[in-house]
Amino acid sequence: MAKMDLTDIVFALKNKDYGAYVLRKLYGTFLSISLIATIIFFSTAVSMPQILKALKPEEKKEEVVTMDVQAQLQALKEKKEQEAQKTIFKEQEKKDPERASVKFTPPVIKPDELVKEEAPPSVEDLKDKNIGKVTREGVDGGGDIRSDANVDFSNELEEKKPEVVKEDVNKQKVEDNKVFTFAEEMPSFPGGDGALYAFLSSNIQYPEIAKRAGVEGQVIVSFTVSKTGQISSPRIARGIGGGCDEEALRVVMMMPRWNPGKQNGQPVNVQVTVPIRFQLQ
Repeated sequence: MAKMDLTDIVFALKNKDYGAYVLRKLYGTFLSISLIATIIFFSTAVSMPQILKALKPEEKKEEVVTMDVQAQLQALKEKKEQEAQKTIFKEQEKKDPERASVKFTPPVIKPDELVKEEAPPSVEDLKDKNIGKVTREGVDGGGDIRSDANVDFSNELEEKKPEVVKEDVNKQKVEDNKVFTFAEEMPSFPGGDGALYAFLSSNIQYPEIAKRAGVEGQVIVSFTVSKTGQISSPRIARGIGGGCDEEALRVVMMMPRWNPGKQNGQPVNVQVTVPIRFQLQ
C-alpha cells in the first residue's frame, strides 16, 4: 500500500474530485511556483542596474580645455627679463664710451746757440706795415690792410676742442619694423590673464579627430603683437596634431587687439608665446 499523506487520510471517505481536496493537493506546487517567482523577481531587481549599465551605450568623454596661461607667461617673462639684463650688460661693456683726446705736439728742443732772441716789434714799427711770417722790406704806404684780408699767425697754437660722443641708451630710436622678443613693458590681453583664459576656454572647440584618437597635450602658439595691438604672423612653436594645432591658430586669430608692448616709452612690435593645453576628461 502506497504511503498516504495527511490529505489522503482526511479525505479517505469523501469526494476527492473537486473542492478542498484538490486545493490541498496542489498547495505544494503553488508554493514552489511562488517561491521561484519571488526569487526571480528579487534577483532581477538587484541585478537590473548592472544590466542597464551593460546595455547602455558608452558615453563620450567630456572634453575640457585647460590653459596654464598665467604660470607659463610668468615663467617666460622672468626668463626673458634675465636674458634682456644679460644682453644690456654685454652691450654696455662693448659700448664703453671712449675718452676725448687732444692732440699734443711735443716741443722741439734746440741748442741755445741756434735760438735767436728777437725783441717784439714796437707799435711804431708796426705802423703802416702788414703782419706776416717774416720781416721784409717794402714801400711805405704801398698797401693798406683790407678788412677782409687773411692774417696768418703761424706761431699761435691752434686748439681744437675734443669731440665727445654722448650716447643715451634710453633715447635711441626704435626701428619701425623691428620685432622684440622682450620689451620693458610686455603686451597684455585686455582684462589680464584671467580674461585671456576665459576667451580661449569659450572659443576653443575640441577637434573630433583628436577626441576619437584620444589626442591630448599642450600646443604652444607664437605670434606678434604690433605697435597697434594687432595680432599677426601666428605660428605653431610646438604642436600635437589631430587638428588641435589648427584649432589653436584659429582661436588666436579671433583674439581682439592686445595692449601693445613698449620700449623706452614707445609702442613696439613684440613676439608673444601662449601655451594652450588640450585635455580629455
